[in-house]
Amino acid sequence: SCGLRLSFLTMETPALPSKNVEDALASSLNLPKEESAADQLSEDLALFLSNPSLRAALADGSLDLASYSSTVEEELVELEAKCIENYRSKSSEIEMMHDDLLECQTVLSSLREMLLGFQADLGGLSGEIRQLQEKSRTLDVQLKNRREAEKGLRDFLTHIVVAPNLAQTITSGTVNSTFLHAVQELNQIHKDTRLTEPQDWSASHSPGDTTAGMEMQAKVETLRLLAIRRVREYFLEQIALLRRPQTNVRMIQVHGLLKYSALQEFLHDASPEIATEILNVYLESMGKTLLQLFRTYQAQLLQLDTTKLAATRQDVIAVEDSLLRDSLTTKAKKRVDLLFLGTRAADCLDEADPRPILAHVALAEGRRYPFERLFRSLLGHLVDAVTNEHVFCRQFFKRDCFTPLFHGTLGV
Repeated sequence: SCGLRLSFLTMETPALPSKNVEDALASSLNLPKEESAADQLSEDLALFLSNPSLRAALADGSLDLASYSSTVEEELVELEAKCIENYRSKSSEIEMMHDDLLECQTVLSSLREMLLGFQADLGGLSGEIRQLQEKSRTLDVQLKNRREAEKGLRDFLTHIVVAPNLAQTITSGTVNSTFLHAVQELNQIHKDTRLTEPQDWSASHSPGDTTAGMEMQAKVETLRLLAIRRVREYFLEQIALLRRPQTNVRMIQVHGLLKYSALQEFLHDASPEIATEILNVYLESMGKTLLQLFRTYQAQLLQLDTTKLAATRQDVIAVEDSLLRDSLTTKAKKRVDLLFLGTRAADCLDEADPRPILAHVALAEGRRYPFERLFRSLLGHLVDAVTNEHVFCRQFFKRDCFTPLFHGTLGV
């Protein structure tokens, strides 16, 4: 392009109008019509005409291309000489730069070799990582399978096998809440080992037909019989306490029997004969206790009767006619009419505190009450006892036991 530009400048071109400058330059160069030459010419023309002063000089014809070309050539020669002189003056620095470049090239070559080694090592590591990933996925699948198998086996063993601490609690543990939970768990295991239908926790097999289920049936049955014996002994001990004098019956019922009502349900399920025995023993013991309590209470209340000394063998229901006609006699004035209530009924029914009389406290304080008040206290005490026993029997024995319990008491 520089040669074309210089040859173009040496040519004489007449002055043309400004709008036809590019066309005139293109026609005077006699350029080939190949596409590449035309593109190069267009670029050179555009570069030359980009100078406003040259463009204006060409437009008005005041530019001498020959002199301009020589001036440009002189400037190029001068610039070339200056460049050579600058190169010579900086030759030492250029030599040092060349040495530095060679040293950098050597370092870069060593780095390249090192990086290629790293690349090869990373390629090997990549293969090992892929192997580790495959092994990790395999181990993950194995771990999941083992966990699922462990969960299924744990569920199966929970329903079939008796834990050592469970067996120890039943055989030698104290009868308490822990013993109660152990008996309930044992009873559930006893039911599970005899199931004949497949269950979700038995891997779609009948628990009773599995080897573990058949082996545990005899052991669970032996431990269950031991639990029945211990529960029976405990209930009989608690019921025996009801016969002791000055025993808080309600305390024994609540904390000794009702608290372990689930054990009575266990007996009813595991050994109905023992459950019936416990019921009969309770009815007999509590019936005698109630009979003795009410017999004693009735005897104490009779000592508080204010009317028992008011009547004598001389008192009769009917009154002689002569005594009625002689209302002013001394005998009539001294007579006590025991069948006349007077204000005793109103006093008894309108009493602010209708609770039963505490006989031993009233005897100690020397109190006396009319017979109606004593009778009301006796009935109130009887109603409280019947209510308490009804609620207890319903909760503990799941049945009503009024007749066998209060047959003897009502006879008094």
